[in-house]
Amino acid sequence: MHILNHVGLIFLGYLLIGLIMMGLSWLYYKLTNRYTGGGLIDFGWQVELLMGMTLWPIWVLNLIGDIRSRRRLRRERMRKA
Repeated sequence: MHILNHVGLIFLGYLLIGLIMMGLSWLYYKLTNRYTGGGLIDFGWQVELLMGMTLWPIWVLNLIGDIRSRRRLRRERMRKA
């Protein structure tokens, strides 16, 4: 696959997960009656989208790093035993 295709797929995935996070936060606000905005025009939507798009890679990288470190610790324990 060409490098631009990779970049496009990464961006689309980024956007999709940002939209999913935005939708989930909107649903949370609707269910808990904490949403005080005026629909789609509300500024909070853009903030949620930006937060979802910028923060999810950090969570994913954190999870991957956690899994790797657990595997490394397990390997070291097996060597000692």
